[in-house]
Amino acid sequence: MKWEQTATTDLGFDYGFLKNRITGSLDLFYKKTTNLLNETTIPLGVNFGSSLLLNIASMENKGIEWNIKAIPVQTKNLSWEMAFNLSYINSKISHLNNVSDSGVGLFSDQTLVNTVGYSRNTFYLYHQVYDSGSPLEDVMLDVNKDGIISASDRYVTGKSAAPKYILGYSTSLNYKKWQFGISMHANLGQYIFYKPIENTIAITGWDVSENLSTLYYKTGFSKNDQFENYSDFYLQNASFLKLDNIYAGYDFGKVFKDWTMSIRASVQHVFTVTNFTGQDPEASYNSGYQNTYNVPRIYAVGINLHF
Repeated sequence: MKWEQTATTDLGFDYGFLKNRITGSLDLFYKKTTNLLNETTIPLGVNFGSSLLLNIASMENKGIEWNIKAIPVQTKNLSWEMAFNLSYINSKISHLNNVSDSGVGLFSDQTLVNTVGYSRNTFYLYHQVYDSGSPLEDVMLDVNKDGIISASDRYVTGKSAAPKYILGYSTSLNYKKWQFGISMHANLGQYIFYKPIENTIAITGWDVSENLSTLYYKTGFSKNDQFENYSDFYLQNASFLKLDNIYAGYDFGKVFKDWTMSIRASVQHVFTVTNFTGQDPEASYNSGYQNTYNVPRIYAVGINLHF
């Protein structure tokens, strides 16, 4: 195993307008990484486990990073600030170590593959077959038409667990002794493989303790199937917008002799907007699966007293 090596070309500039009431930066970048490290599935008997961290490939990343900060209002009693950032990343594997560049590539796990010409950890699945809009249980497209459904019928979907766009926004408002603010972020163009418990065999099995998914009403599946674990039916666009934090505060100033006091209330993980049907769409980019638990909403109240 070797250190990863990265060569970077970056073109950027900073700007400011209206006496720096509007400031920001714009960067265009190109990065080429060689000896890329990734957790990779290996043949049985090669090591004690089924996967190993290996130098697997060379990768190219190009994109844009844009930041802007503005102060729309600034008076004696009122100030309003806002900030926005956007990142776009187009990544693809340009070469694979120790395997043919023309093949499927190296697996990260049973559904994720690293293939030349595609992003790292791209989903590798079967085409699900449908009848009148409903999926047929354990029926996949025989791509090579050999009469047998096998790994050679799977395809590189071109859809990755990593987002294409990452956006962030925050704003704060101060009016006399009051303070208000919010912050949010969004990931666009990321995918998650989400296969819930949605077959009738789970009703009499141990899986019933995990609750049967309402997806059963769409699929009507009756058993744990061999090929459904690799079906593109379960691949979902997990783009989302999250309101991360909202707060309000008040500065009472001097309350007793030299004592000053302020109070602040906040809520974290306020809401998420997404079409993803699982729990938390902010999955690990390295796995492509959803987080096990929902992120809890947190309410907090704080009092600062200085004397």
